[in-house]
Amino acid sequence: MILTVIQPSYFPNLETLSRLLIADVAVWANSFLYTKHSTIHRTRIKTTNGVRWLTIPVTTKHRKYPAIVDVKIAPTQSWKAKHLKSLDLNYRNSPYYEYWEKDIQQLLMKDWIELDLLLYETTRFALECLRIKPRIIPGSQLAVVPTRSERVLTWLEQCNCNTYLVQKKDLELINHQMIEKQGARLLVHTFEHPIYHQLFDGFEKNLSALDLLFNEGGTAKSILASSIRKEDHVEFQTR
Repeated sequence: MILTVIQPSYFPNLETLSRLLIADVAVWANSFLYTKHSTIHRTRIKTTNGVRWLTIPVTTKHRKYPAIVDVKIAPTQSWKAKHLKSLDLNYRNSPYYEYWEKDIQQLLMKDWIELDLLLYETTRFALECLRIKPRIIPGSQLAVVPTRSERVLTWLEQCNCNTYLVQKKDLELINHQMIEKQGARLLVHTFEHPIYHQLFDGFEKNLSALDLLFNEGGTAKSILASSIRKEDHVEFQTR
């Protein structure tokens, strides 16, 4: 069983979804610290004037370093209408926008208070559209372990997995020998961004999953799968 850890995000990008396509179990890392200017509370879309961020206003109640699970959405409703208007203006002419338009409207217009719950639902929405079905376990329900390598081992055990899917950029942050001595395996994931049809001139990477869904519809999953190079999805060999 393969485990990966994903940072909660608003309508996640393709790199995150690529790992979820491989993993059997994913830890929803809502126990990690919230950071500003990240993809936790915002997502990127393509517009006639280039890339634009759709940002959820949040409040941390004067806590400098809150966990993601403790962050609240600011008590204003205007952001919902602005996000929906931006999606409509920039994707109304994409082939599959109308297919998901009402579902997204119903999702966003709910009375959201907890940021974590909204992020989870937008991620679940993308997974359902792509027909990807990993088991997702909130990190807030798992043991708090301070060091990364020990946390990997602990979470593998708690999630009944024996293999950890790690991003290539994070390899140097993990004690490979310690993990493998405990009988666990590491799989390396290097994301190679797929090219697909987009509206407007040029191609933009690292957009919201909505961009892929609106433009490619039923072929989105196979396009996402093309981002996983066979030679990268192999057991990591320690040197």
